[in-house]
Amino acid sequence: MSRMQGLTATLLLFVGISAYAQQQGTKSPDIGKAIKTCNYEGPAESPETVPKMPGTMGAMVLPLHTRMIDFGTGFTSAVFVRYHVPVRRNIEVNPFFTLDYGWDTNIDVGDTAGLQFKFNLYSSPRFDVALIFEPGARIGYYHSGGLFDAYDGVDINIQAGFPIVMVTFPVMPDIVLNAGLKAPVSVFVYPYRVVDIPILFSIGMEYNVLRNINFFFALDMGPEICVEAPHKIKALGVKIKTPAYTTNYFRAMVLVGMSYRL
Repeated sequence: MSRMQGLTATLLLFVGISAYAQQQGTKSPDIGKAIKTCNYEGPAESPETVPKMPGTMGAMVLPLHTRMIDFGTGFTSAVFVRYHVPVRRNIEVNPFFTLDYGWDTNIDVGDTAGLQFKFNLYSSPRFDVALIFEPGARIGYYHSGGLFDAYDGVDINIQAGFPIVMVTFPVMPDIVLNAGLKAPVSVFVYPYRVVDIPILFSIGMEYNVLRNINFFFALDMGPEICVEAPHKIKALGVKIKTPAYTTNYFRAMVLVGMSYRL
């Protein structure tokens, strides 16, 4: 650097410091603060809107290379387990398993296994929006009430698990609220064909209690439409063919548990 260039740089630094001093209304400016001001990169995010740990039950997607696991219980699932695997900045692929003891408001014991595909469509400090698909399969073993009340065998249900839209609102560093609309269509393929279309309104909350642990609560409730295809049933030793018909139910599901960051 030439002597003239050095003098020019020194003059520009002096002018910047003088302007800072005039702005602060002091005759003795803090040179360190003035230099930091020259390197200002914009406002920092408000800590009140940034969760300490991402939620797993709503629209948020974990950072890459982060792993979390959910454990829960409630109605209609006695056991709920889900493992979160972010594969891209805005996509998760999460295997899950449930041990169920209910369907609608009836007793129906069975197992469900599948994959949750979560696509975060929009993310900001104020809220997140995600589109979710949960394809899977369920095998029922015991029935009391509902669609298969008169059937004593196994039933098989193939779940398309879409569409599901969730929105998450961080309200405090420790708390996020979840809300959404779920219509996870599924089809019973055995012992006879039934198309199941629930329309569920979802609300929930997640609370960060420890550095790696969230507690969560979720409630899904709403009407359910079942369209049953014609089929044959055996009653009093006689086979009877039933016509196609539509049945309406009320479905409610409650889930409480914890999420642990591995």
